[in-house]
Amino acid sequence: MPAALKTINYEGIFNKDPLEIRELIHACQPPPVGKGIFYLDLRCPSGKQVLLDLPKIDQGILSYFGQPTETKMNDYRQGVERGFKHPGEVIETFEINRRENLEGSHDVPPGLQSCKAGLSSMIDTGHLITQNLLAALHPPSAAELAAGTGPSDTGLKLYLQDAAAAVPAQALGRNIVTAGGDHMQEWTPVEPKEGCVVVNVGDALQATSGNRAHAPLHRVVQPESPKPGGTCMVVYFLRPEQKQEEPKILL
Repeated sequence: MPAALKTINYEGIFNKDPLEIRELIHACQPPPVGKGIFYLDLRCPSGKQVLLDLPKIDQGILSYFGQPTETKMNDYRQGVERGFKHPGEVIETFEINRRENLEGSHDVPPGLQSCKAGLSSMIDTGHLITQNLLAALHPPSAAELAAGTGPSDTGLKLYLQDAAAAVPAQALGRNIVTAGGDHMQEWTPVEPKEGCVVVNVGDALQATSGNRAHAPLHRVVQPESPKPGGTCMVVYFLRPEQKQEEPKILL
């Protein structure tokens, strides 16, 4: 059975609708109130750009990761998550740092130039969406957590999962959360939902909330019948600034 996740309307969050904000707070809490993972409906004026950018980015992902490994290794960066990683593995990745993208200090490689505008747009929109979600949870700390004024590993990560790495039908789903909490042993699939993205609370937010927010145990798997070129995934990681002390977020 697919996971029964809450669907949050981003337009309501964008417009500071108190009822939608309450639903968001509940979705971020530990079971049984929430699951720490939810659908965010972007079929609205303030979120639709993500949906418009995705098809072009998916094409770019297939083109980039379809290159020979020696070509992609030109984009490998030692000691950081940025750039090309995991050559020859089931999942290969390429991460673009938001600040580097803003400053123009590291251009995207030739294999991704065809979707460069879409990538920059996705980074800008993804950052705005995640900041608005944080601000809805607790405005003062949200501004401190990810104001975008200091060094941070926030960025956009592109994934391509090998089409040959299929999984049994009972484990289908891009994101998997434990049914009822992290101590359960059964995995529940999170099915794609039209016009929505999946939002995961993550460890940093759980820590800054004093465990009031819940970062669910999850894993990424390949659908049993993947597309011939593999499964494309685009993930925006909002990470805290590199400070000695992190602010607390109270739900």
